[in-house]
Amino acid sequence: MMTIKDFLAKLHTFRNANILRDWTVDKLYSGDENRILHKVAITMFPTLEVMHKAVQWGAELLVGHEAALGNDQEKPTHTVYLAKKQFLEDSGLAYFRYHDHPHFMPLDLIGEGTIRFLGLKGKIIGKPYWGITSFQLHAAMTVRDIASIIKMSLPAPHIRIAGAIDAAVQNLAFACGTPGHIYDILNQDDTDVVITGEICEYGEAELVREMAYQGSKKAILVLGHCASERSGMRLLAELLPEDFPELSFRYIECDDVYHSLMTR
Repeated sequence: MMTIKDFLAKLHTFRNANILRDWTVDKLYSGDENRILHKVAITMFPTLEVMHKAVQWGAELLVGHEAALGNDQEKPTHTVYLAKKQFLEDSGLAYFRYHDHPHFMPLDLIGEGTIRFLGLKGKIIGKPYWGITSFQLHAAMTVRDIASIIKMSLPAPHIRIAGAIDAAVQNLAFACGTPGHIYDILNQDDTDVVITGEICEYGEAELVREMAYQGSKKAILVLGHCASERSGMRLLAELLPEDFPELSFRYIECDDVYHSLMTR
């Protein structure tokens, strides 16, 4: 029989993850690590709705990419996060944040999952910065067409585009979430488009607008934090059964945080 502690010990080294710093946010924030484990739910953002669904399914452990209790994980003060903390305590559901390890794998798991579920034809070139995966299309496509594929495939319903929207490009950088280094990667000759979750609009977006006006074919696609990273957690849910056949895994969708007002 496997305990939560046993499972997490193996998860720490899954796919040769190696945290290259002396601290990490990845740890168990609730639950009994000695509890026998049968079912593991996986998600992107551990919303209260996701927690309810995990418990209804019978999961003993929920693994999520982001924080469950706001920025202050140890001592939440907002009533919203106190309610979530109380639910975790009452239900016995264990929550493990799995953020740093996926990004510190030799091939960033989050970027890999996003690329895989997009189905773009091309090849992964490398990992120029932490949290960024470089990808080269086999054939050039316009930025507009790439955005359309992303919108339908991930899905990512709220894409914003800055820069040369109709330029034909081949070299993409997947900066899923908000890993930083957007300025650095944009200024590299071997990057045409940065696909990311969040940016500073008056910084990076305005920069790439000016670059496009001056003749550059650079662009940024802003998908939203969840849309840009959740495919990595979907991929995790598909990969883990091979290493842990005795356990059941289920990906639980948290959905996008924003709604859009559609205009004609």
